[in-house]
Amino acid sequence: MSDLTDIEALCFDMYCTTHDTHSVTRALREVTDRPDAVLDQVSYLWRETKIDLSRKVALMDETEGSERANYVTWWELMTRALDYALEYYGIDLDAEAREDVIEAYDHLDPYEPSWDSFERLQEAGYDLYVLSNGNYDMLDRLASNTGQDEYLDGLISGEEVEVFKPHPAIYEHAMDRLDRDPEELLMVASHSWDTAGAANVGMQTAFVNRRHLPVEPLGVENTDFDLTVESFGELADELR
Repeated sequence: MSDLTDIEALCFDMYCTTHDTHSVTRALREVTDRPDAVLDQVSYLWRETKIDLSRKVALMDETEGSERANYVTWWELMTRALDYALEYYGIDLDAEAREDVIEAYDHLDPYEPSWDSFERLQEAGYDLYVLSNGNYDMLDRLASNTGQDEYLDGLISGEEVEVFKPHPAIYEHAMDRLDRDPEELLMVASHSWDTAGAANVGMQTAFVNRRHLPVEPLGVENTDFDLTVESFGELADELR
C-alpha cells in the first residue's frame, strides 16, 4: 500500500483549484450593467456548463484511429459555455465586449495571495506540475500572468491526449509524461470528482476543500482521499 513518503511530484488542477474562475465577474461588470447577483449566476452557469459540455462531448465521442472524432479544446468549450450563459440570462454583448470577458480567463485571481506554499513544496524536494483540462496555451498564459510559472516544473494538458477529466487517460498520460508510478504522484484538486478520477488509476490524492463541501457520492471504490486540506499552506505542512 502506498503512503505519503512515496510521493515525488504533485499535479495541481488549475481552474477552481489554484485559480478562482469566479473572478471573471469583474470583467462582466465592465461590459454590462446587470446587477452583481445576476453576474454571479452568469459566472456560475458559465463554469458549470463548460464542465457539463466536456462530459457530454466525451460520452458522445467515438475513437477513430488515434484521434477522437468529437474532441474540441477546452478554450472552445469555454467560449461556447459563455455564449450559453449570456443567452440564458438575456445578456447581449458585442464582439469586443465578449472578447474582453473571454480574455479574463488569462488573468484569473490565484486563490492564495502568494505562491509561498509552492516554494515550500519545491524546497521539500517535490516536483510541481499543473494537470488540467485546459489547452496548453491557456495554461501557459495564466501561469505566466500570475507568477505561478516560477514555481512549476511543467504543464500537462488534456489536449495532449484529447480527453477531459476524469477520464483515466488524462491521469495515465501524466504518469507517462513524468515517468512516475501512480503512487509517486499526488493529484491536488478542489473537485472531488477530479481526485476520485486520479485515485481510480492509483494516484495519491489531496482534496482542497476550501468551502467545506460534501464529497460527491460517486460510488466508485478505492477513491478515498489521502489528504483533505483547506489551503496549500496546510498541504505543505502535511507533506514536509
